Amino acid sequence: MPKKLKVWNGRLVYFKKWKHGYVCAHSQKHAVELLQQTGYKCMSMSEIRNYWSDCWGNSMDGITPEVGVWVVTDSPNEKPTRLI
Repeated sequence: MPKKLKVWNGRLVYFKKWKHGYVCAHSQKHAVELLQQTGYKCMSMSEIRNYWSDCWGNSMDGITPEVGVWVVTDSPNEKPTRLI
């Protein structure tokens, strides 16, 4: 039986700019690992546990949850871009 996927969303800082990130993973630990793979090395279990919401978020409407990381780079009305 496949592991259930979970989703989170929260703030990220890339290249000194605030972005909004979305992650779909099997666990918080897996989510942290995925975010670190995108280059966001300062992500930690504490950060995702305390500052990220455990929901997919309105920007992700129409995007099927699957393992990966997405970001909104400029505008809140922009469709998220998949990083991995």
